[in-house]
Amino acid sequence: SFSVALGDLDGDGDLDAMVANQKKPNTVWTNDGNGTFTDSGQALGNSDSRSVALGDLDGDGDLDAMVANYSGAKSVWTNDGNGTFTNSGQALGDSNSFSVALGDLDGDGDLDAMVANNQEPNTVWTNDGSGTFTDSGQALGNSDSISGALGDLDGDGDLDAMVANLGQPNTVWTNDGNGTFTNSGQTLGTSASYSVALGDLDGDGDLDAMVANGGQPNTVWDNDISEASDVLNQTTGVWYDSAREAIAAAAANDHLQVWGEAFNLSGVIDARERPLTFRAVFPVTFGENLMFLPGSGTSFLSQDADVQNTYASRGRIIAPQNGQLIFNGLEFLDGSQFQQNGASLLVNGQMTTTGGAAYLSGEALAVGISTGANGVNRVANDTDIYGNYTNAGSTIIQRGTLYIYGDLTNTGTMTGDYNNGFMRGAGPQEGDGYSIGGSYTIGAEASLVLPEPIWKLSVGGNLDIAINDPARFAMAQATIELDGLAPGNQQTLETLSADLGASDSGFASSNFPIGTLRIASGSNTVLVNEHVNSTDTPCEVLYVDRLVVEAGASLTTAGCRIYTNDAVLDGTIDNEDDIIVIADCTGDLNADGIVNAADLGIVIGTWGTPNGQGDVNADGTVNAADLGIVIGVWGNCP
Repeated sequence: SFSVALGDLDGDGDLDAMVANQKKPNTVWTNDGNGTFTDSGQALGNSDSRSVALGDLDGDGDLDAMVANYSGAKSVWTNDGNGTFTNSGQALGDSNSFSVALGDLDGDGDLDAMVANNQEPNTVWTNDGSGTFTDSGQALGNSDSISGALGDLDGDGDLDAMVANLGQPNTVWTNDGNGTFTNSGQTLGTSASYSVALGDLDGDGDLDAMVANGGQPNTVWDNDISEASDVLNQTTGVWYDSAREAIAAAAANDHLQVWGEAFNLSGVIDARERPLTFRAVFPVTFGENLMFLPGSGTSFLSQDADVQNTYASRGRIIAPQNGQLIFNGLEFLDGSQFQQNGASLLVNGQMTTTGGAAYLSGEALAVGISTGANGVNRVANDTDIYGNYTNAGSTIIQRGTLYIYGDLTNTGTMTGDYNNGFMRGAGPQEGDGYSIGGSYTIGAEASLVLPEPIWKLSVGGNLDIAINDPARFAMAQATIELDGLAPGNQQTLETLSADLGASDSGFASSNFPIGTLRIASGSNTVLVNEHVNSTDTPCEVLYVDRLVVEAGASLTTAGCRIYTNDAVLDGTIDNEDDIIVIADCTGDLNADGIVNAADLGIVIGTWGTPNGQGDVNADGTVNAADLGIVIGVWGNCP
């Protein structure tokens, strides 16, 4: 036996085998699904077979076979779907053939064949789709070829060939996409090579080769096509050495096929006057010293729809003012800058700020938008994110509102920067901040910092806050609004604070205070205690300077308290006793809601001390004046 090919020959879901034999009939072995093979009893031909390849040659959905014979014509065997093969009657050439490889060589959707021949040129046989093959007339080389492998070696989307030769250099043949092959001129090694296999061996996205040699070490050949800088204008058919040259010569709406290093350039490329379509053969990276200004309507796509090649930048990309850009995938790397300039971004994949800074303003539709640990997204004006948003780095509101219409997950820092003078524009306005249509999940090590009263955080779904350090939660003057956009309008709100009673100490920055909490009309908000933020108690509380429950809203406290200095309760509350409005009660030194002997004891206990707890009138000394005040307001607080 010279060759074996595996495939599901009888349609039962497991892999069977066809074996090419020397000077004996070829055989079919069926698998029982457990790896035990049985001879099917078929004797296919009686030639000196050297290679067999399986594929659906006649388009009926099952695997047929082409056999390369050394002494005799190549043969095609059709399968009835149950693993029974019939000779198609075709006698394809009379070369001494050693190897056959199947693939769509001419781009018509069916499987053609490349045959490696001994002491004769290699041949290409085209399939008409029904399993009938015709010699293309090509005579490729004149070496003693033993093995051939098909794959896209130059990254242009069609199948090329690498051929292993006996005692002569191995060769690479490039395909023009129509099945016509040209010798690349490469002479790879001088060993006696018997077999070649292709695959991405170094992980750079292109196909490399391993060659098995006789009497000498086997060899690995690296392909560097992913690092090429070539550009093909697919509209005109003209090749260029770099993207700069290709863009300068292009007309509006031309399609440019680009390789991985095509944009590894310095300086400025200004293409604002004409939209173009770029098609990446391999992932493309914009150079760190490049400033690129694409025109509105420009698309950055993948050459092969089945291979999602993406675009990354180490330099600076400036989007067209209020224009539109389309990306297959977009990543900003360390040192990069991106200015959205009000443009609409459509990303058929992920948009990630791994490093550098992206200045967002406008609309972005993507599978997901995120920041990495070293990435910063700065919101330069109102920005709409149509999708989910993940923040592992920093997201900073310079001005405007970041609208996220999906869910937000924050394990990094999200903040507002008030005194910024950003991009020569006005600072943020009242109500700027974050508006989340879905749920907002904040990790234990994350930060939420909106320190000024202008800032607003609106959430349509659950607000799940696991932050365990109050230094990373600065919301004492900001507004949190729950809008009830989740199904059924129900949303949960995490309680955060230690219960320090009805006292000013509960509003200390060390106890997770909130400026304004607004439960908007239509929201059904439920308090929950899923995390240990301040204390490990069954129910932490909330300290809110101002609590608003609008008409048409409901608040379920579930036994958890809210302490507030001001309350507007126009909606429904399950237990109003859990809403504790702290009144101004002079003399209630222990904040228990009543002026009594306990407060008198505090005055007496701190008598004569400077600025003690019993200094009711704050004159610097606990004395008779303080005692008189306590006695004068004796009883329940108003």
